[in-house]
Amino acid sequence: MIKYYRVLKDTFMWNKDSIIQDNGNGEYRSIEDFMDRVDLQTEYISARIIEDKGNAEFFERVYRRGCAEQFLFETAETMKELVNKGFKKK
Repeated sequence: MIKYYRVLKDTFMWNKDSIIQDNGNGEYRSIEDFMDRVDLQTEYISARIIEDKGNAEFFERVYRRGCAEQFLFETAETMKELVNKGFKKK
């Protein structure tokens, strides 16, 4: 499962609101290189840093939703609200 995080504060690698993803090996990189503050080439940040609760002020877990042409990234709370709205009776 690919995990995504939104950058909440500018860091030396990424600007605020950049979306980063795990490459499946516990290595996080931006989903697009235009989000990088510097040329990262093959550099990455370990999942141990990104997923550590002590760094929650910098990184927020988000989930991808949408179709192939356009994706949005939402927090777990927003995704739960969207799912619950879909199951409410009209």
